[in-house]
Amino acid sequence: MSPRFLIPLLLAALPLASCGGEESRSAHGAPRVRITNVSRERIPDEISAFGSVSYVEKIAVSSQVEGRVRRVLKRIGDRVEAGETLAEMERLPLEIEERKVQAEIVQAEAAARLSAVKLEEARRRVDNTLLSIDKARNTLEGRQIALDNMHRKLSNQVVLLASGGVTADLVENLRTEERQLSIEVRQAGKDLEMLARGYRDEDILAAGLPAPGNQAERLESFRTLNTRIEAAEAEAARANLKASRLREESVRLLLGECTIKAPRAGVIGQRNFEEGEEVQKSTPLFVFFDMARVHIVVSVGEKDHGRLARGQRARIRVEALGSNEYPAVLDLLTPLFDLQSRSGEVRLLLANPGERLRPGMFAKAVIQTGGDTTAFRVPIPCVLTREKDKPVVFVVAAGTAYEKPVRLGKEKENTVEILEGLTEKDGVVVEGMENLKDGQAVSVL
Repeated sequence: MSPRFLIPLLLAALPLASCGGEESRSAHGAPRVRITNVSRERIPDEISAFGSVSYVEKIAVSSQVEGRVRRVLKRIGDRVEAGETLAEMERLPLEIEERKVQAEIVQAEAAARLSAVKLEEARRRVDNTLLSIDKARNTLEGRQIALDNMHRKLSNQVVLLASGGVTADLVENLRTEERQLSIEVRQAGKDLEMLARGYRDEDILAAGLPAPGNQAERLESFRTLNTRIEAAEAEAARANLKASRLREESVRLLLGECTIKAPRAGVIGQRNFEEGEEVQKSTPLFVFFDMARVHIVVSVGEKDHGRLARGQRARIRVEALGSNEYPAVLDLLTPLFDLQSRSGEVRLLLANPGERLRPGMFAKAVIQTGGDTTAFRVPIPCVLTREKDKPVVFVVAAGTAYEKPVRLGKEKENTVEILEGLTEKDGVVVEGMENLKDGQAVSVL
């Protein structure tokens, strides 16, 4: 006989032994028994597993600045709200850096203004140069006209000299004036050429600028072409000013990071520094958990794992918190199995009002798979074992007790499921079955 049925049988036998043999048998000598008619009950398909409470989300808070921790405001176990100050870093080095950058900005602004003035003056010089070019071109044209006139006059005087109409001195003087005018024309041409460098259409194209379509575009192209150095200096000054302002913004951001705040609500579970300690950038200072919800992490064997799906309901009981049950929902099924235990991790999500559930607590979970069945349920002492530990129950029909092999299911509250072997018309012996034999006549109480 199986050990789990032995104690109930012994307890059931005590009153029989104490009362003698008369009350256990009828007047005709048949054993007296009590029976119950069994009926099918709904048997929820559930998977039980053991595990522990775990956090849903763990948040590490780091410092974005290097330096000394000036003040610590929170300790391990404290609950914090989003935006609440946790600690403060030393600000003095960054405040000094901020003042230095502000001085740089003042200088950069002055340099930017100066470069803008220089650029504007360069653009005006271009306009003046264009006027000078027009003037030089007019001068050249005037000199050329004067030279042409002198050529004609000298030719006429040479003819008159041949006829004796003028003196040779007059002709020589005219030749001297002609040579002087020629020199002036060549010089005016050179002056115009020098002024026009960088102010010709071919210069615009050679610089990679688009060909101007009108006089206004042509003027702007000449300005662009001939103020490249001043424009570059102005651009460099603006860039330097922008860089200084960005450095100022960065320093101000770092000054803001000197106040370490909680990114969201939670409970501090770890603190990795002490007040006055030097910390490095990005070093985790606090670790805290969102305790509004928690996971129950359990392991389920591969045989049962296929019956699970996200969204299934579960009941959670934590031994440390008494007999209260907490509703949960299956949140995560791991796709991997442990090679040794042949089980997979399952995470059940549940609300944590009052934050009584803490990471690490031992928990029992009952997961409802939804594949409910029906079965008979009888008291455990009704089930006896025969050879080879096969379970049987006695049923009574027409005053005779018959032994029926059964297949057992799960036990619950001193009862056990009978999955096979009974029908709804069977009357199962619940008292007096200890010494019955198959086919024995009985008296039903």
